[in-house]
Amino acid sequence: MCDIVKLGAAQLSELYAQRENLNKALVAMSDGAGVFCVEDLVPTKHCKEIIELSKTMKADATGSIKRLLNRSRAVEEMVLHQAIRCIAKRLFGGDYRLSSLAVRTMESGSAVDDRHKHVASAHVDYPYRHLLSRISGNQNPYLGVPLGLQVLVPLVDLNEDTGATAYIPKSQKYYREPSQEEFQSALNSGVAKKLHIRAGTAAMWWGPLWHSAMPNRSGKDRIVVTMLFGPRFLNHPQMLREMYPSSYLKSCSPELQELIGVHDIYPKVY
Repeated sequence: MCDIVKLGAAQLSELYAQRENLNKALVAMSDGAGVFCVEDLVPTKHCKEIIELSKTMKADATGSIKRLLNRSRAVEEMVLHQAIRCIAKRLFGGDYRLSSLAVRTMESGSAVDDRHKHVASAHVDYPYRHLLSRISGNQNPYLGVPLGLQVLVPLVDLNEDTGATAYIPKSQKYYREPSQEEFQSALNSGVAKKLHIRAGTAAMWWGPLWHSAMPNRSGKDRIVVTMLFGPRFLNHPQMLREMYPSSYLKSCSPELQELIGVHDIYPKVY
């Protein structure tokens, strides 16, 4: 098991009145091991609902299933969860967006193919992989600036068999692109930790944390939801408002409309 900070979703929802706990979350991601977990963020019945939904949809060339919001109220509730919102607001201020949303399934007992290669090897998340390809280390002008909050929600338990996500604690401070050899050495020596978490738990990190999905050697599929949040001015990997019919966008709550940039004048996409 990895040595990371955990709080229940109910506790985290009250964090505006409990700034000490909110600070624990932010310190865990910035100066601590790099990962913060919110247990039981998604109820079991919603995990099962999203799994069944994903089985009816086809993944794209990158192995991702998108266009989920208008198909499940459970997905809407997940992206708007107060636990995520209070952390995102603290990181980015009130003006932030959902940059990407997807379900990824790594089939049971399967080798890692080209669809999953980019997540099943050591990597950092957008936008840091672009920033660090230009300037690494302390010379990077964005050193320590939160530009992306990555949220991973497994819909099945993540463990040694199903492919727990591995990461190097404090590697968010390296501020350089991952070395595959260095990451493998950390795995071999036990320096790298693995996220053994229950279905419905949200694991969060920001900054260029070195991490990788591990092979799925179990007898069932590894199914996870990935979300990325970032400040509005950022170029976003997905133009979410373009993925859905106007009738759905009009029916969304004001909070969800803002989150996916329905009324943004100058939306950006990389």
